[in-house]
Amino acid sequence: MRRLLSPEWVLSGLLFAFGGAYLGFLFADFGAIVRGIYLNADVAAAPVIGQLYGEAPNSASVVLGFLPWYTTLWFELATRHVPFHAELWEVAPWVASVAGIAAVAWATAKAAGRWASALVAFVLVCAGPALLKVQFAFDYHGATAVDVCFLDAFLVLLVTRRGRIGGRLFHLLLCGFVTAVTAAGVASDNLLVLAGLIPFLAAGLVVTLLVPRAIGQRVALTVVGVGALSVVGAQIVTSAMHSQHVYAAQRRTIFAPWDQITPNIRKTVESIASLFNADFGGAAVGWRSLLAFASAFVLACAVVFASRATRSWCAEVRLHLHTRSVDASASSAARAVQLTYWPVSAAMPVLASVLSSVPDMNTGRYFISAAYGVPVVAAVTLARNGFRRRLIATAGACVLALGSAVALGARDIQSNQGHYPTNDFASFLHTFALVEGLKYGYAAYWVAVPLTWETRGQVEVYPTLQCRSPFGLCTYPLHEISSWYAPRASTRTFLVVDPRYGPGDPGTKLGGPEKVVSYGEDTIYVYGYDIAANFGDWRRYPAAS
Repeated sequence: MRRLLSPEWVLSGLLFAFGGAYLGFLFADFGAIVRGIYLNADVAAAPVIGQLYGEAPNSASVVLGFLPWYTTLWFELATRHVPFHAELWEVAPWVASVAGIAAVAWATAKAAGRWASALVAFVLVCAGPALLKVQFAFDYHGATAVDVCFLDAFLVLLVTRRGRIGGRLFHLLLCGFVTAVTAAGVASDNLLVLAGLIPFLAAGLVVTLLVPRAIGQRVALTVVGVGALSVVGAQIVTSAMHSQHVYAAQRRTIFAPWDQITPNIRKTVESIASLFNADFGGAAVGWRSLLAFASAFVLACAVVFASRATRSWCAEVRLHLHTRSVDASASSAARAVQLTYWPVSAAMPVLASVLSSVPDMNTGRYFISAAYGVPVVAAVTLARNGFRRRLIATAGACVLALGSAVALGARDIQSNQGHYPTNDFASFLHTFALVEGLKYGYAAYWVAVPLTWETRGQVEVYPTLQCRSPFGLCTYPLHEISSWYAPRASTRTFLVVDPRYGPGDPGTKLGGPEKVVSYGEDTIYVYGYDIAANFGDWRRYPAAS
């Protein structure tokens, strides 16, 4: 009884109670939340490609996103014949994300105890709409977040087992498995290099300086071996996928001009704030904006505290090196991993964002490791503080979770803020296509992909780009299979025109339509032939403004 009333148990129990309430909000409207997430074309693109890949001829080429998400495609191809595979594809990424969070919580418990572990799990599981979208979408850097989590847990397991996990054979097999998974992850998303691989090497090498020499040598050999072979393996994976005509979309990344550095910092801050429902800028003053402001205050305090904790840890490492002191305890080694791995994991993508041409107003998905790293560093450091500070941290975490629960309760994910095609329109299109004997159609990217997924591929709507070709339409440059645009003989097709995303009214450029039907703001033009015959190649024609 006395143990259950200890400060650690009381604070952990408080977190679990609030966490249970959040999960109640989540599961109460789980289906609608998932449907809302998959209205986003960037999220739905992966299951659409997975659904239609098997129908493409062997000669067809596939262009995925700017991050090629090979591992996601493999998972889809391996499970595409499983009953209810569509629902599996939607939910599996979130389940894997929760497993990754559990791995980080375990690693944090090894470093700092039960309360720190509960705090980390609570903050990351109780995700708001922006963070939840990443956790539900492997092609949206969600898979990378899972890889980052498991690299951290593997390194903690390694150092707490004195540099060797089990017997020699088991250790080699486990290292080979981690290497293979990491190689596939790096090939699928180069963000993993910044958020996972470099921090893995940095933390492992720092630990080697703080533990006895024999342990350090084993840790260094494992870390360097896994890191180097992962890079080599990533090249092999990429070459293998290219041999199967599966490629990443091309994007040129450049250093940001000097006058863009300050705007990039602002965009980065806004993007990280959005992950924790803390972006109150421009909102009318009310209880929700005040809650967002409170979340921003908690987040700012956490970032400042984590930054100071990292600086203190660097000073502690320097002192260890100066005095040549070592510590063979498992908890100290795990703490060294957590206080090195996560600051580097958080800082590398932020630094790359500030100095590059990548940032946009909605790039929170690039900073998923920062969203995970700040709570870990804060929790590990605060675990050594008194009850009062830990109580304040617990209260701050509850504020963040409350903001997430309110956003879910207000149906922010389901509100379709991007004005994507609604489920109602998808149902109408499905029925209309069945009546008219239509199977294939075209629309703007943000319209085509969610329509295809909402109908589970029974109506295939391919993305098209409004361009300056003679007929005004071109093929789309990413998330596409080349056979989509091979004209089909004696096949009626349709074009969906959306007032927000386009394309514009085709007029007579594509010939006279057989039928024109409107539903809400969208218009469907039905043609007696496959209009892809008139599409230009996007590489030859500039996009229309």
